[in-house]
Amino acid sequence: LFSASNAVVPQTHGDTRLVHGLRVWRAETLLHGSQAARTLLDFCHAQSISEVYLSLPVEAIRRDDKTLAHLLGQLREANVRTEALVSSTTADLGGKARAKLIDQVRAILRYDELHAEERFDGLHIDVEPEERRENKGDGNLQYLPGLLDTYHDIRVLAEPRGLTLNADVQEKLLKGNPQERRLLLLSLPRLTLLLYDTRPPRNQDASERAAELRDRSQKMLALAYQGLTEPGLARLALALRTADYGRVLPQMLVELDAANGANPH
Repeated sequence: LFSASNAVVPQTHGDTRLVHGLRVWRAETLLHGSQAARTLLDFCHAQSISEVYLSLPVEAIRRDDKTLAHLLGQLREANVRTEALVSSTTADLGGKARAKLIDQVRAILRYDELHAEERFDGLHIDVEPEERRENKGDGNLQYLPGLLDTYHDIRVLAEPRGLTLNADVQEKLLKGNPQERRLLLLSLPRLTLLLYDTRPPRNQDASERAAELRDRSQKMLALAYQGLTEPGLARLALALRTADYGRVLPQMLVELDAANGANPH
């Protein structure tokens, strides 16, 4: 249900507080029974989680049965921000696929209109065309124009309503040429780099993995902004998966904080 995501990034320029986020899949299970919601709140408190990204079916957002409002109200009282997680692997193609994603965004905006005190604080965009076969391979960014169009379509709807915007991106998007990286980093105010480890398991202890992660994260941050100096570039957060690190994940998150917390980006 929970998937750890560490956002080593201030909320705004000049804000030195680090954000620690948590992705919550199948969040509709939190809407029925107080114990699941209490487990989430307790976990957030124990792990210093300051924002959560809730993946909900559009039906659960449209259904005004008070349970979602109650959950978001509890999170707000606990000083935990909530972002609605919207996902697609095909929205970059436009047409019905993008319309389906935009329909979910509109449902979230409508919900916020009706629940000013228990609203979503932002949108967390998880559009990953890289999952399709035709987009595999290093340097294959043929889908970038459609991805940026998707971000734009969401931004023009959500930003005037006061929602923050953040999108997950894979590493190869930040390995593009300067113009590709510029367009990406100007498309939204915040991006989250998925530092997933998809390699086969290796015989490494925690200190070796931590050193490797520090080096990798610092190199990716430097590469992302290399040669780019204009104002308005996105802030970049870093995300890890529980599946990759298991019990040593908290240690890895501390290492990310220490290595990158002072990075201006």
